[in-house]
Amino acid sequence: MPDSDTPLPHVPESRALSKKRTRLSVVWIIPIVAAVIGVWVAVTRILAEGPKVTIVFASADGLEAGKTKIQCNGVEVGTLETVRLSDDHKTVVTTAQMAPKTDSFLLSDTRFWVVRPRISGANISGLGLSSTNFADRLLSKHHVAVVPGVAFGDDRTVRLSYATSLDVIKKGLDRFQDFCRTL
Repeated sequence: MPDSDTPLPHVPESRALSKKRTRLSVVWIIPIVAAVIGVWVAVTRILAEGPKVTIVFASADGLEAGKTKIQCNGVEVGTLETVRLSDDHKTVVTTAQMAPKTDSFLLSDTRFWVVRPRISGANISGLGLSSTNFADRLLSKHHVAVVPGVAFGDDRTVRLSYATSLDVIKKGLDRFQDFCRTL
């Protein structure tokens, strides 16, 4: 048994040193920056949208979700997002996304109506297209050439040429009709 009176060798007192840690690892910087940018984009988009409104129509004729534009005094102020039947199947319920700052003229008694394209003879109205734009689209999409009415002082019309065979005229009129159905 060892002698209890013998002094123990001197051992220095040990202290635990905590490892110096950085609060934020460099690895986390990119995901944090990406998250901040994502939140900023989302908030900016939400703030840039105008109000959503529900509009009820008697019929869906001329209405197409994502394509039908809402105008006020010739300026586009919204787009129809959805078109569906009402629960009683008697009317059509649409949802429209309006442009920012349009809520001042969206009141409970605001009236909306559908401007349907009217094409009679060579008279065009309700499309929101000038005769030049109409003629350009017809030529580029269906390869039918017409003369814009603006060249003759009436931007609501186009003129057809008939200086060709009857078969070519019939084919052109069929293409003209197909084009008008897409409007």
